[in-house]
Order: sequence, then C-alpha cells, then structure tokens
Amino acid sequence: MLEVHKYKLVLTDDIQDFTLKEKPQFLHFAEQRGEFCMWVLENLDTKKTTTVHVMIVATGQPLPYKKVGLFEDIRHLSTILVNDGNIVWHLFEIRNK
Repeated sequence: MLEVHKYKLVLTDDIQDFTLKEKPQFLHFAEQRGEFCMWVLENLDTKKTTTVHVMIVATGQPLPYKKVGLFEDIRHLSTILVNDGNIVWHLFEIRNK
C-alpha cells in the first residue's frame, strides 16, 4: 500500500535526517501554517527503511561544501517562495551521507 506522509522541517543550516520507507518518492515542499514541510510517497508494504538527508538553503546562501560534499552529491528537490515572494528557499537532498 502506498501512502503520502508529511514531515516537518526545521529552518536551520544543518542537514536534517529522516528515516523513511525504502525508495521514497519526494512529492512536495511548502510552508504550511508557518512551518516548512515535505510530503513523501512511501510504500508501507516494505519493512526496509532508508535515511534521507535534506538541507534547506536560501537563495544567495552558499551550501557548506564541508557538510554536503561535491556538486554531484546533492539533488535539488524543490523551491518555495515565502513572505509574498520576498524570500526563496530551496530544498536539497544530500546523497553522500
């Protein structure tokens, strides 16, 4: 059975880790009622899990290469605009952790 789950994100410059069902499918990243969230499609029929590492970065803010590794180690998942479009946040998956 497939099911969509919502995970709350913290606005920090640290990498955030989430334990999800194996082979999750990222769906969406948004602000909901003042909190950043990501929605993921997961297969509940599997008992296997994986750890997904994500980081939120503002436009113009450098990604700390010592934390995220090489360019090939990151994958852009989504971008959101908040505060009437005055602030833009980007969600990246960090794949080398």
